[in-house]
Amino acid sequence: PRHRSNGRLPVRSPNNHPSNGTAGGGGTAGGHRGSSIFARKKSDAARTSAATSSDFPSHRPSGAAFGGFTNPSMRTGGSVFDTSHKTNQSTISIGDALNPAIPVLAEEDMVYTRVLGRGAKGVVWLASYAGESCAVKKLVESAGDRDDVLANLIVESNMLFKLQHPRIIALVGVVPVTSAQGQDEIALVMEYMDQGDLFERLQKTKGQQANASFGWAGDKGTFMLHVAEGLASLHQRSPPIIHRDIKARNILVDSRKGAKICDFGESRTRTFEETMTSNVGTARWIAPEVLINEDYSEKADIYSFGVLLSELDTHNIPYSDSEMEERQIMQLVAVNRLRPTFSPECPERIQHLARACMQADPMLRPDAARLVRTIMEILGSFVAL
Repeated sequence: PRHRSNGRLPVRSPNNHPSNGTAGGGGTAGGHRGSSIFARKKSDAARTSAATSSDFPSHRPSGAAFGGFTNPSMRTGGSVFDTSHKTNQSTISIGDALNPAIPVLAEEDMVYTRVLGRGAKGVVWLASYAGESCAVKKLVESAGDRDDVLANLIVESNMLFKLQHPRIIALVGVVPVTSAQGQDEIALVMEYMDQGDLFERLQKTKGQQANASFGWAGDKGTFMLHVAEGLASLHQRSPPIIHRDIKARNILVDSRKGAKICDFGESRTRTFEETMTSNVGTARWIAPEVLINEDYSEKADIYSFGVLLSELDTHNIPYSDSEMEERQIMQLVAVNRLRPTFSPECPERIQHLARACMQADPMLRPDAARLVRTIMEILGSFVAL
């Protein structure tokens, strides 16, 4: 499946996404044309992103255990949500839109500790449920286009529940909440990753590139492999799921669990320009074919992975060594005259892999399964040394 963008180039600063230590919003399933993804009217967003319950299996998991959490007060299914009518403020029926197999957790069983991150539309809390740490994403009261944001949360919930892969951030369940305006909403409960996002980790370890424990034979290599494995799990589905926003900000890391891809949902209902310039996504990681309004496939994620390798190497955002304006950078990327730079210390095999991922012709880029095999070979050579 291939997609089409609308080709508009962004001008927003590349580093304005708040770190929150949990998932945000970005993935989309293959099989669509880009115009239906990027240019969808806001009035259609809630209806198209919030699929009816008939799209999901009617079975519900037995018991109250999910994702390592066990609690007798956990419920499954959408019966807690009133599907007979929509609230006065909302055009979305949560009970119809949410996969009924997703566990519904009791708000009174949540113990909130501190805020992990805050953005224009959401806030992420560190919380405890059934004695286990978790991350809870809620809408902020000041969020505009509230139906759209709620629709994004539902899309993200359904997507994460469907994926359930060790290299994808795990959904624990959802919590029914009520806004200050009396609107029925949900909060996403996800596994907690104790080191936040990869960008934050890279900033904290600047100047430590020579540190063996965080080098390519250490954590960097592990994170590289884990992200590739996550992409393989997305791209091997039928139809393939294209993340569209692979970058260090959207990779969460943990001292025990390694790296996991997050950010599934919000860009489903964004226009192309919003996706490129919003707090969720920036254009410096975007493949040339997307920028110039050509059809694109899951190979666009492979290009972004190549850019991510430059972040792992330099501990900086792409093109931070350039004084060019954002639009000029994007124009040069779009015509294949500019790519991110690597440090002299970066192993040649890593640079070669990155260049392969960032080739102008998407058909020449390796697929995610090949990426995994190549990275395992590279890491094996590091161990042999």
